[in-house]
Amino acid sequence: MVRPDRRTSLLGPLKRAHLAARGLADGVLRPFGLTMAQYTMLRHLADNPGSSGADLARLVRITPASVAGMLSVLEQDGRVERTPDPAGGRGMLARTTPAADDLLEQVWPAIRWLEEELLRDTSDTDREAFLRVLESIVERQSELLAPPRLGPPPTWAASPDTSPTPRKESAATQ
Repeated sequence: MVRPDRRTSLLGPLKRAHLAARGLADGVLRPFGLTMAQYTMLRHLADNPGSSGADLARLVRITPASVAGMLSVLEQDGRVERTPDPAGGRGMLARTTPAADDLLEQVWPAIRWLEEELLRDTSDTDREAFLRVLESIVERQSELLAPPRLGPPPTWAASPDTSPTPRKESAATQ
């Protein structure tokens, strides 16, 4: 069995860091009546008022159905208001309410404190490099999820050595 080199493997540590940060953020946000997912949605709406559900799904990187459910909860809580899209159709545009804007102002110091604590022992140079790497991963994800230009992506199968190798598609699987 091929095992990843734990010194250079990215996905495991990245997932653990995500879960740790999200759990801590949920704990910091709980006294404000928010989850990290709700905070993220409100933050994006505050920065992009009048966003559609499709816009928010792209910004927050969750499914349109998840956006719709979250917007419904936030609307019931008086934190979001939705209005029909003036361009017509069934689309709705969302924006934060003044109450949500006030809440975001109250929450920001707690979020900032947590961010500082998570990177307390990290130099400014390392912090800047770390944030650049995270942004490049997000950008790369968009590239990898974009429709292929020259055909379908290869089907990967683990080879006996340590790296994945592309497997040629058979006519039956194309």
